[in-house]
Amino acid sequence: MSKFSTHTLVAYWGPREETARECANRLAHMIDDLAALHPAFARWMNKAYTLEEAYSPFCKMPPVLDELTVKFEQNRHTYDDPRDPIRELGFSLAAWNGLNRPQGVSLSVQAAAFVVTRPYPNHASMQFAPRGSGNEDLIAAANMESAMRIMVAAWQPVWMGLSSAAYGRHLTDYKGPTKHPWAGWMTYLSESLAKKVTPPPSAIVERTPDGGMLLIATREPFDDEDPAHLAAADAIQAALKPVQR
Repeated sequence: MSKFSTHTLVAYWGPREETARECANRLAHMIDDLAALHPAFARWMNKAYTLEEAYSPFCKMPPVLDELTVKFEQNRHTYDDPRDPIRELGFSLAAWNGLNRPQGVSLSVQAAAFVVTRPYPNHASMQFAPRGSGNEDLIAAANMESAMRIMVAAWQPVWMGLSSAAYGRHLTDYKGPTKHPWAGWMTYLSESLAKKVTPPPSAIVERTPDGGMLLIATREPFDDEDPAHLAAADAIQAALKPVQR
């Protein structure tokens, strides 16, 4: 793996109008289940401009639905003047786990947008530091697959991916802008997409309770400098062509 390559786990879904409480319920399930998965997910702090604010709790753990509902309401997209809500843009918020690298994780959520000008206006993502001494257990294949399944259950996305920044550059450097969905270490496709994709022989294929499909390039730590790992991810990328947009 490239020395400074971060990993991002991101779920995308289409226009979906939801209330702040519905979004809070989804996030509560996600962070509660993640907390049971690994100590790095045990707490979340506010993203802020000052150190003091950045170490203030984002929410109670285990999460409280009323508190998270208020959090979403406070992070609604608004016009500049007057600050009326832009309902079709939904809510946007961010947090981090309060840990320095290599255990640091940042969280971002854009939810309840129902604009139709973009196929996937909503997302939930987590970004991890480059894999190395001190976070091998966190960025292990089993943990990443479990985190992906947790996020799928919480947000019901259309598709989801786990990829390194270096592999993302590999896709764009010689092929132009990458279309959705794209491949990487792991890719989730909802049932509507999965039935249109034929997995390559090299892919590890797992099914999810919602009828979706996980395509996994390798159960080893993904290394974009390993020809076998690169070939497996590229094969998944080619298989996604029928559903890319």
